Amino acid sequence: MSGAPDDGTSKATCRWIGPHCPGGRRHSRDQLYLALRLAYLEEYATQAEPAPFIGDDLFATFDEERTKNGLTALAAIGDVVQTIVFTHHRHVAEIASANLGADACLLKQS
Repeated sequence: MSGAPDDGTSKATCRWIGPHCPGGRRHSRDQLYLALRLAYLEEYATQAEPAPFIGDDLFATFDEERTKNGLTALAAIGDVVQTIVFTHHRHVAEIASANLGADACLLKQS
């Protein structure tokens, strides 16, 4: 981030979500990474043309409750940012359908 003061927080965050975080769990890193991506996109959308959010198997390491919460967060930013999620996990589509109703547009590959 050019021009941003280096207070060390961005480097610490990058180290924490990196693949070799001692004591860190993959699902925790994935949740943090998703939260950071969504926060960035929301902020970016206030300053420029909103970019779409495209994710592939975002919830592979999430349990059902976290998957539901993640999908709800994606639906919540849907007024500002177009969100597209790809998955081959049937349970993710079922959770989306059950919890998001009309906010979820599910397409199945036959």
